Amino acid sequence: MNKKPWQEGKKRRFCVVSRLLSLFALLSLLLPSLFSCAPAYTQINSYGMGTFAVFTVEDDEDASALVSLLAETENEISFRVAHSPIAKLNGGEEVFLSEDLQGLFALAASLQEQTNGRFSVLAQKETVLWQFDAENPAPPSLAALEDAALETQGALLTQRENGAFSLVGGGIDLGSAGKGYATDVLASYLKEKGKTGLIAVGGSIACVGKKTGDWKIGVRNPFSQERESLLGVLSLREGFVSTSGSYEKRFFYEGKEYHHILDAKTGLPVENELISVTVIATSGALADMLSTAAFILGLQDGFALCQAYGAEAIFVCRSGSVYASSSLSSRLEVENFEVIYR
Repeated sequence: MNKKPWQEGKKRRFCVVSRLLSLFALLSLLLPSLFSCAPAYTQINSYGMGTFAVFTVEDDEDASALVSLLAETENEISFRVAHSPIAKLNGGEEVFLSEDLQGLFALAASLQEQTNGRFSVLAQKETVLWQFDAENPAPPSLAALEDAALETQGALLTQRENGAFSLVGGGIDLGSAGKGYATDVLASYLKEKGKTGLIAVGGSIACVGKKTGDWKIGVRNPFSQERESLLGVLSLREGFVSTSGSYEKRFFYEGKEYHHILDAKTGLPVENELISVTVIATSGALADMLSTAAFILGLQDGFALCQAYGAEAIFVCRSGSVYASSSLSSRLEVENFEVIYR
């Protein structure tokens, strides 16, 4: 059958303060605080997508529904879940994908093109070589990484004439998109019910509905070992926030640091001036993938990439310099750091 490439695609008193720990390391964002206690919110802690999740919503029924929905989403998009659509694609099967997943892959393909292949959700052959959760992790061999990276560059997700999708080469790993995608799914549930709430899945956060006052998002200080230390506080009425940082998941081997943000063209951790990137966007999947892709490209090209997708961003450099979108100047309160707005 004929195939076609799938290309498209800042002192305050808090009413509630929560923070998250990921499965492997500290999250890049502390859970947002609610400055207004009306309406009353209930909060439930959960676990899914390989990380901790916190749902701050208007009633227990919604909280329970979000827990279930998060599990369903993980079963849909995790390559580690047997018989998931992603696992089937990785196993060589043809799969009919939902419209939402098709949109996710279209966006991922667009970002892959814009980054000249350095960002890819088809790099599972590379990511599985890095055992960040192992007791004594070590970097994989360069030969193995080269082979895996070569396969990634040749990988293609195609749609057949019957509408089913298949994967040629490589393997799908939605680690750079899944948590953001999950916040999209959960946020849609609340929006359909006309509810407000705050959804945090790992480092991906959704602010849903216009509550009294702004949602306050604590942006982690990536230079501090203290979990409560903030770089600043971001005010947001609605939207999605995601952070990628080299301090989140890492290990040291023979005196060298290895972190989890990989360049898909080499399979190696990205080495540049950045330590973290926070993106504010109109969807969770976009914020999640953009924060990773922008980190990979570095400050200048990463900033341009975020602008091209209509997103706002905060870039933190290893030097301590902080750059942020000019549109955030009235919404980002920072202590102990000087922010350059651009």
